[in-house]
Amino acid sequence: MEKIYNEDLKLISREYYVKNLFNNEFERFIIEERIDPITNFKIRINKSIKNKPRNYGRIYAKRSKCPFCDPEKESPDFEFSKKIYIGDSVLFSNKYPYGKYHAVLVPNYKKHVKNFSQISYLDLYNSFMLIKEFYERIPEKDYKYIFINLNKGFSAGASQEHLHFQILIEKEPTNYFKIYLDKSNKYFDKYKKFFIEDYFNFEKQLNERIILDGIIKLWSSFAPFRNNELIGYIDTFGIFFLSQNKFEEFIKTLYNILITYEKLYENFNLVIFDTTLLRESRSYPIIKIAQRPLFDIGYMEICHLEYVVSSIPEETAKEFKENLEKI
Repeated sequence: MEKIYNEDLKLISREYYVKNLFNNEFERFIIEERIDPITNFKIRINKSIKNKPRNYGRIYAKRSKCPFCDPEKESPDFEFSKKIYIGDSVLFSNKYPYGKYHAVLVPNYKKHVKNFSQISYLDLYNSFMLIKEFYERIPEKDYKYIFINLNKGFSAGASQEHLHFQILIEKEPTNYFKIYLDKSNKYFDKYKKFFIEDYFNFEKQLNERIILDGIIKLWSSFAPFRNNELIGYIDTFGIFFLSQNKFEEFIKTLYNILITYEKLYENFNLVIFDTTLLRESRSYPIIKIAQRPLFDIGYMEICHLEYVVSSIPEETAKEFKENLEKI
């Protein structure tokens, strides 16, 4: 299958059958390959791996006192700033940083919360206000790439079950977003249009994976890297350029998305790439969310950079949209 918006924006897939013989009976599997329109990476969909047996054993050891419940005593300050508090939310330096400006953001440190359903809209609002204050305090202004990250649950990579975000402000984009920005720049030079906006409009025409068309444009990834992956963008040149009313609408929509996603898929990763500090950005702030069940990564992903999933994007879009409307 090949659906074409223009020569630089295509949705390409193909299917093939695989058989094996087990207990004198043939088992038949359908493998689908899809090409991600952003990276051109190939991914593989095999619904049958949902039934693959796993031996989880005893995964989690008994855990010690939660440092996020008492951040003043248990968490570090930045070299250039003390911890930042707004309401029940706090932002502080990551004890084990991935970069020069790496913060932990706890939406509510006064309660030991594990889920978004346990925090309030105000907690999420205050969290984004802390991100704004964090980047305003950073002494080096050439650090302009803002990444809002989330490991929800241990199987998604969280070291603490207390709900928290990881905020990275980088001098250069990370690998995936470098590919994305390069593609967006080339696309703009050629068409004088934003790639991600055209991608969304193409999905709207097809009407197979669209979930939301508001302040957040959201759809199910055509070629997902993880199960039940959603992708979208925020309808602004930067989150912190939004008017007060639009900003509140954005937070309420995001809050609804996160509560719905954890209800359906429990553990997940999220990244929001904000473009507020990019003076000549040819994109909007990007959001990606993907499910992370235990042991969801194998040799194909690590050694071959080809992603294998079991969820069908069109089914994910239908399920998520139906549940999102109920809240």
